[in-house]
Amino acid sequence: MRTITKMLWSLLPLLCIAFAASCTPESPTDEPVNPVVKKDSTIILSKSKYDVGLAGGSYLLEYTIENPHQGEKISAEAAESWVKDFNFGITGALGFTVEANDTDAARDCVVTVKYRFAEDVYFVVKQGAKVNAGFTVEVVSTDYFSYTVNVKPDNKTQPYIVMSADPKYIAASGFETGEDFYEDDLAYFGWLGQFYGESAVDVIQTRAKVGDQYGINPGKGASGVPYTFYCYYIDYESGALMSEVTFVEIYTKAPEKIAADFNVEYSVDGCVVTADVTPNGYDGAYYFDMLNGLMVDDYLASFDFLENEGDVAEFYWSFAVQDMMFNGNMSGDTIRDYYNCQGLYEDGTPRSHFEFELLANHTYYLFAFAMEENGLCCSEPKIVKIETGSVPMSDNVITPSVSKVTVQTAYIKFETTNDDYYIAGWEKASDWATYGNTDAERQQYLLTHLSYEFIQGDYEQNVIGLEGGTDYILYAFGSRGGVATTQQIWTCPFSTKSTDAGNATIEFVDNGYYAAEDLAELPGWEFFGGDYYSGTFILPLEYHIEGEWQAFYSNIYNWTGRNDLYNDTQYRDGLVWAIDQYGSMNLDKSYSILQNDSFYIIASMVIDTEGQYSEISKFEVSTSYDGARTNAEDFEKWWNGDNSGPGLSAKPLFAKKLVKDNKVSEKGEIASVRMEIEE
Repeated sequence: MRTITKMLWSLLPLLCIAFAASCTPESPTDEPVNPVVKKDSTIILSKSKYDVGLAGGSYLLEYTIENPHQGEKISAEAAESWVKDFNFGITGALGFTVEANDTDAARDCVVTVKYRFAEDVYFVVKQGAKVNAGFTVEVVSTDYFSYTVNVKPDNKTQPYIVMSADPKYIAASGFETGEDFYEDDLAYFGWLGQFYGESAVDVIQTRAKVGDQYGINPGKGASGVPYTFYCYYIDYESGALMSEVTFVEIYTKAPEKIAADFNVEYSVDGCVVTADVTPNGYDGAYYFDMLNGLMVDDYLASFDFLENEGDVAEFYWSFAVQDMMFNGNMSGDTIRDYYNCQGLYEDGTPRSHFEFELLANHTYYLFAFAMEENGLCCSEPKIVKIETGSVPMSDNVITPSVSKVTVQTAYIKFETTNDDYYIAGWEKASDWATYGNTDAERQQYLLTHLSYEFIQGDYEQNVIGLEGGTDYILYAFGSRGGVATTQQIWTCPFSTKSTDAGNATIEFVDNGYYAAEDLAELPGWEFFGGDYYSGTFILPLEYHIEGEWQAFYSNIYNWTGRNDLYNDTQYRDGLVWAIDQYGSMNLDKSYSILQNDSFYIIASMVIDTEGQYSEISKFEVSTSYDGARTNAEDFEKWWNGDNSGPGLSAKPLFAKKLVKDNKVSEKGEIASVRMEIEE
């Protein structure tokens, strides 16, 4: 017993310690070793399936966190190694990269997205397999402005895309691989789709072709130019690239060359070149102009099919003709007659004589060639290299001033002490502050980054398109030949009025609309029964204006089938431009013609006597035969009554500067445009 008792007493301290530990109250600040995290957040991914092209690349998946916790970030795990390099540092987007698929099998990868306070979510990266099939492209015909091909795919069931691009577009875009062309097409399809509420994939699906295709015609091209026709297979559901891109170079037709020579006489006075170019033994239409040597050098370096300055001139002019035809809506004979250097200008000056204002200390190439019936070059260009000289400094003193400032307009004036050339303009004060710290720095920036026109002597005009409630700097300084000829920039700060609405308001008066065929029953209105008005509606135009006003304008916008409706700023800019172009409307009788089953918005704006703009007034009209008024006599009563609609006043509200434009080179570099496939 003594032994047992002794052992019990030896254990007692341990038992007491254990009991004490179990009975000590828990501190309120103590944390559980493995706390249970409450899943009170939700990860919402923008898509559950992400389709990628064969080439792989870098991608972003947008996401949102409902009920986020401060300091917490998402994480992600890919089930396959070819999806990797996750980037979690982009707010609202998960970045990742995908390796190129060099196999002949499509593949999927499940990616798990984690957030400590949310349940895991998943998305699948799908990458198609390469379609090991090509295309046979047969050139059927070429003409001056297009070509026609037949396309025969090796795979007769796989959808594919056909496209065309000119060399200028390719060079400017910096394309190096087939994937570059595809990515550019994808961006282009997305841009097209936005006008119709469609995605890039929607557009791809609309344009996709299957099987042999005959008579494919990319229209609106330039003459004698190597176009790149290309095609590739795509996944119809995702729009992803499924093959290598097949390329075929096709030259558009160029006119047959005739023999034509020219006499060129010129003189150089600093940056001014005076040239007289006359044919030698040739009496047909011809054209001459000047090309910047830097542009010529760039073209020769960029395009291996151009061998000399004459090739560049012909290439340049071909794109100019394309632009005038398809963007300027000029016919070939109109181009030839307008730019023909035979005969006299309206002021009696020989068309064979021209004075060029060029950059100082610069190389230029004068070119001259015969023109055929479309205005295209049809002879070997005559080329003359010309070097301009330096220009002297000017002692002109220019005083700018501003008056009649409204929300978007101002009247500017420049007073000078002589007729030396100068440039002038206006910039937002916030932008002006970034152009440099000295006049010399600002002059250099303005001369190299902005477009401008030379002015001589006193000058004044009303300008439009300013932003309301904004500070501006009106400026002027001497310049000739692309260099500053005065050390000083003369400035005049001004601020446009606020965008608060003026004292005048305008509303469109709803008098309904009528079927043209119904109005044709009225005496004197029988012409509404003609073919031109068949199936149309006639909308009486009447406006109610409150307050004193100086000008108003109204436009009818057809938004049928479109989702890119203007905001008020866009409506206002368009209406101000219309006043600038056409003048204010007045309250003469008028009506408008509407199409059936169409949606229109009538937007109107009035300018009060203080120059303040009203709020944009909008009126919606959806046409249908059920919605048309049937009592034609009401229209006749309206027409003969006191109600009124708009007409145009004879005098524009804003003065416009007229610019003489005799040479294509004065328009600047001719932009390249994507050739559209004519279905």
